[in-house]
Amino acid sequence: MYHPKKIVGYELSRILIVYSRVLNYIRKEQIQYKRVDLFTQDFSDADVIFCFLLPVAVKRVEEQI
Repeated sequence: MYHPKKIVGYELSRILIVYSRVLNYIRKEQIQYKRVDLFTQDFSDADVIFCFLLPVAVKRVEEQI
């Protein structure tokens, strides 16, 4: 089974970040959440990218990668 060394979630909504951090604490997971614009991030060192986005935004991320 694949065990990532580092998991980072990007979100602009403060409410969703707080909700995710609470779930993270309850589940004792080691996920870091950042309130930043996804489209300004550098993914050059990422091995896996998993997106929950609309198709238009996915295409924009694909172009960025």
